[in-house]
Amino acid sequence: MTPTVLFRCGASGTIGTGHVMRCMTLAAELHRSGVRIVFWTNPGGEAVLRHFAAFPHTIVPDEGEPPSEAELGGAAHYIVWDSYDMDEKRLESLSAYAPVMAVDDMILLSRYDCDAV
Repeated sequence: MTPTVLFRCGASGTIGTGHVMRCMTLAAELHRSGVRIVFWTNPGGEAVLRHFAAFPHTIVPDEGEPPSEAELGGAAHYIVWDSYDMDEKRLESLSAYAPVMAVDDMILLSRYDCDAV
């Protein structure tokens, strides 16, 4: 069974490329190790990801809830969240799906209910 890592990174043509590039770096290494990469993003982020991703990946739209196993083609084994739309409630709810790493360069939250920051 191939492990899947779900990356939540938001971006547009004017903001968020730092989020995407941090996630791309980690995703590229994971892909080289045999991990399946799925990006979960906003519509603007989709274009940025397609521009920079140089390895096989899947993109699913962020419609508020984490993608289902059917959308992912199986369960996510880990979630990496790197986006300005992070909030405590959403981060906490993701822990029910898989271990979560929060990447926060702005110290957006006062509390992080996740497995790694």
